[in-house]
Amino acid sequence: MTNKELLKVIATEEIRDQSVLLERIKSLGHAMTQSTLSRRLRKMGVRKKHGVYIAPNSPDIGISSLIKRIDESPPNLLVLHTPPGHAHALAYKLDYISSNDPDSTSNLDENNQDIGFPEIVGTIAGDDTVLVITRPGQLEQLKQKIIEFWK
Repeated sequence: MTNKELLKVIATEEIRDQSVLLERIKSLGHAMTQSTLSRRLRKMGVRKKHGVYIAPNSPDIGISSLIKRIDESPPNLLVLHTPPGHAHALAYKLDYISSNDPDSTSNLDENNQDIGFPEIVGTIAGDDTVLVITRPGQLEQLKQKIIEFWK
């Protein structure tokens, strides 16, 4: 498992224990020992915050409280409203977990469900608003994934 794949799992799932993370890695078809995982996490700068593993440079605010409202601007724009001062953290998080590599299969879970946001072309953040540019025809799909992700 590459570091990028490992960081994607940490960024998109709430992992509280190394044994759970190790099981998740195995469910994705990769072999790794607990000691190897522990060393890799330390070298990559992964840490725990409020009992959950977070990637280096992750926003330090609660992700579930970031999105206050979502507006659509068809055909390919979403406008995400945040509390004042939080738009950059949200845009960073979206960009961080987005996979814009069309040849990548590393963002699939054990049910072949996409755990990233490949629908995102890019984001632009203001103080309390994030403009999300989507790929053609994927506006509604992305909106639903964002809603599910931030439940």
